[in-house]
Amino acid sequence: MLKTKENIHEKLNWLATFSDPGEGITRLLFTKTWQQAREALQAYMEELGFDVRGDAAGNLYGRIPGRSPRVVMTGSHLDSVRSGGRYDGAYGVLAAIHAVYHTWCLHGTPEKTMEVVVFSEEEGSRFPYAYLGSRYVTGQVDPERLENAADGAGVTIDAARIEAGITEAWDDTPRTDIDQFLEIHIEQGRQLEAAGESIGIVDAIVGQQRFYFTVSGQANHAGTTPMPLRADAMEAAAAMIHRLLEETRRRGDPLVATVGQLDASPGSVNVIPGSVTFSLDVRHPDDEALQAAVAAVSGICRDTAEAYGVSLHIDPFMTIDAVPMSQAMCHDLDHICSRDDIAYRRMYSGAGHDAQVMGRHCPSALLFVPSTDGISHNPKEYTEPQYLDEGITVMQEALTIWAYKEESS
Repeated sequence: MLKTKENIHEKLNWLATFSDPGEGITRLLFTKTWQQAREALQAYMEELGFDVRGDAAGNLYGRIPGRSPRVVMTGSHLDSVRSGGRYDGAYGVLAAIHAVYHTWCLHGTPEKTMEVVVFSEEEGSRFPYAYLGSRYVTGQVDPERLENAADGAGVTIDAARIEAGITEAWDDTPRTDIDQFLEIHIEQGRQLEAAGESIGIVDAIVGQQRFYFTVSGQANHAGTTPMPLRADAMEAAAAMIHRLLEETRRRGDPLVATVGQLDASPGSVNVIPGSVTFSLDVRHPDDEALQAAVAAVSGICRDTAEAYGVSLHIDPFMTIDAVPMSQAMCHDLDHICSRDDIAYRRMYSGAGHDAQVMGRHCPSALLFVPSTDGISHNPKEYTEPQYLDEGITVMQEALTIWAYKEESS
Protein backbone atom coordinates (compact mmCIF):
# COMPACT_ATOMS: atom_id res chain seq x y z
CA MET A 1 0.00 0.00 0.00
CA LEU A 2 1.17 3.53 -0.73
CA LYS A 3 2.08 5.19 2.56
CA THR A 4 1.35 8.82 1.66
CA LYS A 5 0.56 10.99 -1.34
CA GLU A 6 4.18 12.17 -1.20
CA ASN A 7 4.80 9.36 -3.69
CA ILE A 8 3.17 11.55 -6.36
CA HIS A 9 6.29 13.75 -6.47
CA GLU A 10 8.61 10.77 -6.78
CA LYS A 11 6.37 9.29 -9.47
CA LEU A 12 6.28 12.52 -11.49
CA ASN A 13 10.07 12.49 -11.57
CA TRP A 14 10.01 8.80 -12.44
CA LEU A 15 7.58 9.24 -15.34
CA ALA A 16 9.67 12.17 -16.61
CA THR A 17 12.57 9.77 -17.22
CA PHE A 18 10.63 8.38 -20.19
CA SER A 19 11.49 11.14 -22.63
CA ASP A 20 13.45 11.69 -25.82
CA PRO A 21 16.89 13.28 -25.31
CA GLY A 22 17.01 17.06 -25.02
CA GLU A 23 15.57 19.79 -22.85
CA GLY A 24 12.28 19.11 -21.08
CA ILE A 25 9.91 16.23 -21.75
CA THR A 26 9.29 14.95 -25.28
CA ARG A 27 7.04 11.90 -25.33
CA LEU A 28 5.18 11.73 -28.63
CA LEU A 29 2.43 9.26 -29.51
CA PHE A 30 3.60 5.71 -30.38
CA THR A 31 7.32 6.54 -30.10
CA LYS A 32 9.73 4.34 -28.19
CA THR A 33 9.69 6.58 -25.10
CA TRP A 34 5.88 6.72 -25.18
CA GLN A 35 5.78 2.92 -25.41
CA GLN A 36 8.21 2.55 -22.49
CA ALA A 37 6.19 4.97 -20.34
CA ARG A 38 2.97 3.10 -21.12
CA GLU A 39 4.53 -0.26 -20.22
CA ALA A 40 5.90 1.19 -16.97
CA LEU A 41 2.48 2.57 -15.99
CA GLN A 42 0.88 -0.77 -16.80
CA ALA A 43 3.33 -2.57 -14.51
CA TYR A 44 2.81 0.06 -11.79
CA MET A 45 -0.98 -0.30 -11.81
CA GLU A 46 -0.75 -4.09 -11.87
CA GLU A 47 1.57 -3.94 -8.84
CA LEU A 48 -1.07 -1.91 -6.98
CA GLY A 49 -3.76 -4.46 -7.77
CA PHE A 50 -5.61 -2.84 -10.65
CA ASP A 51 -7.10 -4.91 -13.48
CA VAL A 52 -5.22 -3.47 -16.47
CA ARG A 53 -5.97 -3.60 -20.19
CA GLY A 54 -5.33 -1.57 -23.33
CA ASP A 55 -7.21 -0.76 -26.52
CA ALA A 56 -6.61 -0.16 -30.22
CA ALA A 57 -5.85 3.55 -29.76
CA GLY A 58 -3.15 2.84 -27.21
CA ASN A 59 -5.26 3.90 -24.22
CA LEU A 60 -4.50 2.10 -20.97
CA TYR A 61 -7.13 1.32 -18.32
CA GLY A 62 -6.71 0.32 -14.67
CA ARG A 63 -9.89 -0.94 -12.99
CA ILE A 64 -11.04 -1.48 -9.44
CA PRO A 65 -14.19 -3.55 -10.07
CA GLY A 66 -17.31 -2.50 -8.21
CA ARG A 67 -20.56 -4.22 -7.40
CA SER A 68 -22.00 -2.54 -10.48
CA PRO A 69 -20.41 -2.52 -13.95
CA ARG A 70 -21.23 1.18 -14.26
CA VAL A 71 -17.99 3.18 -14.32
CA VAL A 72 -16.64 6.31 -12.66
CA MET A 73 -13.62 7.17 -14.81
CA THR A 74 -10.71 9.48 -14.06
CA GLY A 75 -7.42 10.18 -15.81
CA SER A 76 -5.54 12.28 -18.34
CA HIS A 77 -3.04 11.89 -21.18
CA LEU A 78 0.38 10.27 -21.51
CA ASP A 79 1.84 12.20 -24.46
CA SER A 80 3.60 15.56 -24.31
CA VAL A 81 4.38 18.48 -26.54
CA ARG A 82 7.97 18.75 -27.77
CA SER A 83 10.28 19.97 -24.99
CA GLY A 84 7.39 20.27 -22.56
CA GLY A 85 7.11 19.99 -18.80
CA ARG A 86 6.72 17.04 -16.46
CA TYR A 87 3.27 17.96 -15.08
CA ASP A 88 1.04 18.45 -18.14
CA GLY A 89 -0.99 15.26 -18.53
CA ALA A 90 1.35 13.24 -16.32
CA TYR A 91 -0.01 14.75 -13.10
CA GLY A 92 -3.57 13.92 -14.14
CA VAL A 93 -2.59 10.31 -14.84
CA LEU A 94 -0.65 9.75 -11.62
CA ALA A 95 -3.16 11.70 -9.50
CA ALA A 96 -5.94 9.47 -10.84
CA ILE A 97 -3.98 6.32 -9.97
CA HIS A 98 -3.25 7.55 -6.47
CA ALA A 99 -6.76 8.87 -5.80
CA VAL A 100 -8.46 5.66 -6.93
CA TYR A 101 -5.97 3.48 -5.07
CA HIS A 102 -6.25 5.38 -1.77
CA THR A 103 -10.04 5.54 -2.00
CA TRP A 104 -10.15 1.78 -2.55
CA CYS A 105 -7.80 1.18 0.40
CA LEU A 106 -9.97 3.33 2.67
CA HIS A 107 -13.41 2.10 1.65
CA GLY A 108 -13.00 -1.34 0.07
CA THR A 109 -15.04 -2.59 -2.87
CA PRO A 110 -16.91 0.33 -4.50
CA GLU A 111 -20.52 0.29 -5.62
CA LYS A 112 -19.54 1.50 -9.09
CA THR A 113 -16.39 0.38 -10.84
CA MET A 114 -13.57 2.92 -10.55
CA GLU A 115 -11.41 3.13 -13.66
CA VAL A 116 -8.23 5.07 -14.34
CA VAL A 117 -7.71 5.96 -17.99
CA VAL A 118 -4.31 6.83 -19.43
CA PHE A 119 -5.29 8.47 -22.69
CA SER A 120 -2.76 7.68 -25.38
CA GLU A 121 -2.70 11.19 -26.81
CA GLU A 122 -4.18 14.65 -26.38
CA GLU A 123 -1.66 17.16 -27.70
CA GLY A 124 -1.50 16.33 -31.42
CA SER A 125 2.26 16.95 -31.37
CA ARG A 126 3.26 14.10 -33.68
CA PHE A 127 0.18 13.65 -35.86
CA PRO A 128 -2.39 16.27 -36.96
CA TYR A 129 -5.08 14.57 -34.91
CA ALA A 130 -5.50 15.77 -31.32
CA TYR A 131 -7.49 13.93 -28.62
CA LEU A 132 -7.08 10.54 -30.30
CA GLY A 133 -7.43 8.68 -26.97
CA SER A 134 -10.61 10.32 -25.71
CA ARG A 135 -12.10 10.44 -29.21
CA TYR A 136 -11.66 6.68 -29.42
CA VAL A 137 -13.38 6.07 -26.07
CA THR A 138 -16.36 8.19 -27.16
CA GLY A 139 -16.66 6.84 -30.70
CA GLN A 140 -15.60 10.13 -32.31
CA VAL A 141 -12.62 8.84 -34.33
CA ASP A 142 -12.83 9.54 -38.07
CA PRO A 143 -11.38 6.45 -39.85
CA GLU A 144 -10.70 8.40 -43.05
CA ARG A 145 -8.63 10.98 -41.18
CA LEU A 146 -6.74 8.21 -39.43
CA GLU A 147 -5.79 6.70 -42.79
CA ASN A 148 -4.48 10.04 -44.05
CA ALA A 149 -2.95 11.52 -40.90
CA ALA A 150 0.84 11.16 -41.00
CA ASP A 151 3.77 12.63 -39.12
CA GLY A 152 6.57 14.71 -40.65
CA ALA A 153 8.31 11.55 -41.85
CA GLY A 154 5.19 10.30 -43.62
CA VAL A 155 4.42 7.57 -41.05
CA THR A 156 0.68 7.07 -40.60
CA ILE A 157 -1.04 6.72 -37.24
CA ASP A 158 -1.97 3.12 -37.98
CA ALA A 159 1.58 2.14 -39.00
CA ALA A 160 3.02 3.85 -35.93
CA ARG A 161 0.65 2.16 -33.50
CA ILE A 162 1.37 -1.29 -34.94
CA GLU A 163 5.12 -0.62 -34.68
CA ALA A 164 4.51 0.31 -31.03
CA GLY A 165 2.90 -3.09 -30.44
CA ILE A 166 -0.72 -1.90 -30.41
CA THR A 167 -2.37 -4.50 -32.62
CA GLU A 168 -6.03 -4.50 -31.53
CA ALA A 169 -8.56 -3.86 -34.30
CA TRP A 170 -10.13 -0.40 -34.49
CA ASP A 171 -13.63 -0.27 -33.03
CA ASP A 172 -15.78 2.83 -33.58
CA THR A 173 -18.34 1.82 -30.94
CA PRO A 174 -18.54 4.40 -28.14
CA ARG A 175 -18.42 3.13 -24.58
CA THR A 176 -21.80 3.27 -22.88
CA ASP A 177 -20.80 2.20 -19.36
CA ILE A 178 -19.24 5.49 -18.18
CA ASP A 179 -21.44 7.42 -15.75
CA GLN A 180 -18.95 10.18 -14.88
CA PHE A 181 -15.50 11.38 -15.88
CA LEU A 182 -13.11 13.47 -13.78
CA GLU A 183 -9.81 15.01 -14.92
CA ILE A 184 -7.28 17.04 -12.95
CA HIS A 185 -4.66 19.23 -14.60
CA ILE A 186 -2.28 22.07 -13.87
CA GLU A 187 -4.01 25.36 -14.64
CA GLN A 188 -1.71 26.60 -17.46
CA GLY A 189 -2.51 30.12 -16.30
CA ARG A 190 -2.01 32.38 -13.27
CA GLN A 191 -5.48 32.94 -11.83
CA LEU A 192 -5.17 30.46 -8.96
CA GLU A 193 -1.62 31.46 -8.09
CA ALA A 194 -2.45 35.17 -8.15
CA ALA A 195 -5.41 34.63 -5.81
CA GLY A 196 -3.59 32.21 -3.49
CA GLU A 197 -6.13 29.47 -4.20
CA SER A 198 -5.48 25.72 -4.34
CA ILE A 199 -8.23 24.41 -6.61
CA GLY A 200 -10.04 25.59 -9.72
CA ILE A 201 -13.41 24.03 -10.52
CA VAL A 202 -14.02 24.45 -14.23
CA ASP A 203 -17.53 25.47 -15.29
CA ALA A 204 -16.85 25.20 -19.02
CA ILE A 205 -14.06 24.70 -21.52
CA VAL A 206 -14.00 27.46 -24.10
CA GLY A 207 -15.03 27.13 -27.69
CA GLN A 208 -12.36 27.86 -30.30
CA GLN A 209 -12.38 29.03 -33.87
CA ARG A 210 -9.20 29.29 -35.96
CA PHE A 211 -8.66 30.97 -39.32
CA TYR A 212 -6.07 31.97 -41.86
CA PHE A 213 -6.53 35.49 -43.23
CA THR A 214 -4.81 36.01 -46.59
CA VAL A 215 -4.34 39.61 -47.68
CA SER A 216 -3.50 40.10 -51.38
CA GLY A 217 -2.07 43.35 -52.70
CA GLN A 218 0.62 44.15 -55.27
CA ALA A 219 4.30 43.30 -54.87
CA ASN A 220 6.49 46.15 -56.09
CA HIS A 221 9.84 47.88 -55.68
CA ALA A 222 10.38 49.26 -52.17
CA GLY A 223 12.33 52.29 -53.37
CA THR A 224 10.47 53.42 -56.48
CA THR A 225 6.83 53.01 -55.48
CA PRO A 226 5.43 56.11 -53.73
CA MET A 227 3.46 55.46 -50.55
CA PRO A 228 0.12 56.73 -51.97
CA LEU A 229 0.40 54.35 -54.95
CA ARG A 230 1.01 51.17 -53.00
CA ALA A 231 -1.26 48.18 -52.42
CA ASP A 232 0.85 46.98 -49.49
CA ALA A 233 -0.46 43.71 -48.12
CA MET A 234 1.66 44.04 -44.98
CA GLU A 235 0.39 47.53 -44.15
CA ALA A 236 -3.20 46.34 -44.58
CA ALA A 237 -2.58 43.18 -42.55
CA ALA A 238 -0.98 45.19 -39.74
CA ALA A 239 -4.01 47.49 -39.63
CA MET A 240 -6.35 44.48 -39.55
CA ILE A 241 -4.45 42.86 -36.69
CA HIS A 242 -4.42 46.08 -34.69
CA ARG A 243 -8.13 46.70 -35.19
CA LEU A 244 -9.29 43.13 -34.51
CA LEU A 245 -7.31 43.04 -31.26
CA GLU A 246 -8.75 46.41 -30.27
CA GLU A 247 -12.24 45.03 -30.88
CA THR A 248 -11.41 41.98 -28.76
CA ARG A 249 -10.31 44.18 -25.86
CA ARG A 250 -13.42 46.34 -26.27
CA ARG A 251 -15.65 43.28 -25.88
CA GLY A 252 -13.79 42.29 -22.71
CA ASP A 253 -13.18 39.10 -20.76
CA PRO A 254 -13.47 36.19 -21.19
CA LEU A 255 -13.06 36.72 -24.97
CA VAL A 256 -9.48 36.29 -26.21
CA ALA A 257 -7.98 36.52 -29.70
CA THR A 258 -4.45 35.68 -30.79
CA VAL A 259 -2.51 36.24 -34.01
CA GLY A 260 0.29 33.70 -33.69
CA GLN A 261 1.57 33.24 -37.25
CA LEU A 262 2.38 35.73 -40.01
CA ASP A 263 3.92 35.00 -43.39
CA ALA A 264 4.80 37.60 -46.05
CA SER A 265 5.45 36.95 -49.71
CA PRO A 266 7.79 37.34 -51.52
CA GLY A 267 9.57 37.96 -48.22
CA SER A 268 12.37 40.25 -49.43
CA VAL A 269 13.69 43.26 -47.57
CA ASN A 270 13.41 45.53 -50.61
CA VAL A 271 10.04 44.33 -51.99
CA ILE A 272 6.59 45.53 -50.92
CA PRO A 273 4.74 42.39 -49.81
CA GLY A 274 2.18 41.30 -52.36
CA SER A 275 0.61 38.75 -50.05
CA VAL A 276 0.43 38.29 -46.29
CA THR A 277 -1.21 35.42 -44.42
CA PHE A 278 -1.83 35.54 -40.70
CA SER A 279 -3.54 33.16 -38.31
CA LEU A 280 -6.32 34.05 -35.91
CA ASP A 281 -7.34 32.03 -32.84
CA VAL A 282 -10.51 33.23 -31.05
CA ARG A 283 -11.88 31.68 -27.83
CA HIS A 284 -14.90 32.20 -25.56
CA PRO A 285 -16.86 29.93 -23.18
CA ASP A 286 -20.16 30.90 -24.83
CA ASP A 287 -20.62 29.80 -28.46
CA GLU A 288 -23.03 32.62 -29.36
CA ALA A 289 -20.66 35.25 -27.98
CA LEU A 290 -17.78 33.57 -29.81
CA GLN A 291 -19.65 33.60 -33.12
CA ALA A 292 -20.64 37.25 -32.65
CA ALA A 293 -17.02 38.21 -31.98
CA VAL A 294 -15.78 36.30 -35.03
CA ALA A 295 -18.38 38.00 -37.21
CA ALA A 296 -17.39 41.42 -35.86
CA VAL A 297 -13.63 41.04 -36.36
CA SER A 298 -14.14 39.49 -39.81
CA GLY A 299 -16.24 42.47 -40.81
CA ILE A 300 -13.61 44.88 -39.49
CA CYS A 301 -10.92 43.12 -41.52
CA ARG A 302 -13.01 43.19 -44.71
CA ASP A 303 -13.65 46.93 -44.26
CA THR A 304 -9.94 47.46 -43.70
CA ALA A 305 -9.06 45.54 -46.85
CA GLU A 306 -11.40 47.75 -48.87
CA ALA A 307 -9.92 50.91 -47.36
CA TYR A 308 -6.38 49.83 -48.27
CA GLY A 309 -7.26 48.65 -51.78
CA VAL A 310 -6.38 44.99 -51.20
CA SER A 311 -8.38 41.79 -51.23
CA LEU A 312 -9.00 39.46 -48.32
CA HIS A 313 -9.70 35.72 -48.16
CA ILE A 314 -10.71 34.14 -44.83
CA ASP A 315 -10.15 30.40 -44.46
CA PRO A 316 -11.67 28.75 -41.34
CA PHE A 317 -9.78 25.59 -40.47
CA MET A 318 -10.94 24.63 -36.97
CA THR A 319 -14.12 25.00 -34.94
CA ILE A 320 -14.54 23.48 -31.48
CA ASP A 321 -17.73 24.20 -29.57
CA ALA A 322 -17.60 25.26 -25.95
CA VAL A 323 -18.32 22.37 -23.59
CA PRO A 324 -19.97 22.96 -20.21
CA MET A 325 -18.94 20.69 -17.38
CA SER A 326 -21.53 18.84 -15.32
CA GLN A 327 -23.00 21.33 -12.88
CA ALA A 328 -24.04 18.51 -10.55
CA MET A 329 -20.44 17.30 -10.37
CA CYS A 330 -19.17 20.88 -9.99
CA HIS A 331 -21.63 21.36 -7.12
CA ASP A 332 -20.22 18.30 -5.35
CA LEU A 333 -16.66 19.57 -5.85
CA ASP A 334 -17.72 22.99 -4.59
CA HIS A 335 -19.18 21.36 -1.47
CA ILE A 336 -16.02 19.31 -0.85
CA CYS A 337 -13.75 22.37 -1.04
CA SER A 338 -16.05 24.46 1.17
CA ARG A 339 -16.41 21.68 3.75
CA ASP A 340 -12.65 21.01 3.88
CA ASP A 341 -11.76 24.72 3.95
CA ILE A 342 -9.81 24.50 0.68
CA ALA A 343 -9.38 27.83 -1.11
CA TYR A 344 -10.92 27.47 -4.57
CA ARG A 345 -12.68 29.27 -7.38
CA ARG A 346 -15.10 28.49 -10.19
CA MET A 347 -13.50 29.34 -13.52
CA TYR A 348 -13.30 28.68 -17.26
CA SER A 349 -10.61 26.74 -19.07
CA GLY A 350 -9.05 28.63 -21.96
CA ALA A 351 -7.15 25.52 -23.06
CA GLY A 352 -8.57 22.30 -24.44
CA HIS A 353 -8.47 19.05 -22.45
CA ASP A 354 -9.71 15.48 -22.76
CA ALA A 355 -12.59 16.51 -20.48
CA GLN A 356 -13.79 18.60 -23.43
CA VAL A 357 -14.25 15.46 -25.52
CA MET A 358 -15.59 13.38 -22.64
CA GLY A 359 -17.99 16.19 -21.66
CA ARG A 360 -19.88 15.69 -24.91
CA HIS A 361 -20.30 12.01 -24.04
CA CYS A 362 -21.02 11.79 -20.32
CA PRO A 363 -21.21 14.05 -17.22
CA SER A 364 -17.67 15.34 -16.75
CA ALA A 365 -15.70 17.60 -14.44
CA LEU A 366 -12.29 19.26 -14.65
CA LEU A 367 -10.15 20.41 -11.73
CA PHE A 368 -7.13 22.71 -11.84
CA VAL A 369 -4.23 23.13 -9.44
CA PRO A 370 -1.98 26.21 -9.62
CA SER A 371 0.80 26.43 -12.17
CA THR A 372 3.77 28.52 -11.00
CA ASP A 373 3.96 31.74 -13.05
CA GLY A 374 1.33 30.22 -15.33
CA ILE A 375 4.07 28.36 -17.20
CA SER A 376 3.07 25.30 -19.22
CA HIS A 377 4.31 23.42 -22.30
CA ASN A 378 7.75 24.39 -21.07
CA PRO A 379 10.55 22.60 -19.16
CA LYS A 380 10.10 25.19 -16.37
CA GLU A 381 6.57 23.93 -15.69
CA TYR A 382 6.13 23.51 -11.92
CA THR A 383 3.42 23.13 -9.29
CA GLU A 384 4.06 23.27 -5.55
CA PRO A 385 3.77 19.87 -3.82
CA GLN A 386 1.05 21.06 -1.43
CA TYR A 387 -1.23 21.88 -4.38
CA LEU A 388 -0.62 18.51 -6.02
CA ASP A 389 -1.59 16.81 -2.77
CA GLU A 390 -4.69 18.93 -2.24
CA GLY A 391 -5.85 18.11 -5.75
CA ILE A 392 -5.63 14.38 -4.98
CA THR A 393 -7.49 14.90 -1.71
CA VAL A 394 -10.39 16.56 -3.53
CA MET A 395 -10.40 13.74 -6.09
CA GLN A 396 -10.59 11.11 -3.33
CA GLU A 397 -13.53 12.87 -1.70
CA ALA A 398 -15.30 13.10 -5.06
CA LEU A 399 -14.70 9.41 -5.84
CA THR A 400 -16.13 8.53 -2.44
CA ILE A 401 -19.34 10.36 -3.38
CA TRP A 402 -19.63 9.11 -6.94
CA ALA A 403 -18.36 5.51 -6.70
CA TYR A 404 -19.49 4.59 -3.18
CA LYS A 405 -22.97 6.17 -3.35
CA GLU A 406 -22.37 8.50 -0.48
CA GLU A 407 -25.13 11.09 -0.42
CA SER A 408 -24.39 13.88 -2.88
CA SER A 409 -24.37 17.46 -1.53
